[in-house]
Amino acid sequence: MGNRDIARQLNLSENTVKNYMFHIFEKLGISNRVELVLYALSNSKRAPMSIPADESPSTMTRAQRD
Repeated sequence: MGNRDIARQLNLSENTVKNYMFHIFEKLGISNRVELVLYALSNSKRAPMSIPADESPSTMTRAQRD
């Protein structure tokens, strides 16, 4: 997702999103979104989420999803 898409979703200007991303990267000592994802995965305190194939949203009924 690009800055423009993020800005639209959050009802912010694209420049605000760029500014926030710059400060996040600077504080974490990273330089791009790939490094941000890797940082998040390696510093997560939660177990990675996995969904068995037979329980994927496309195969579940509405009652099972709700």
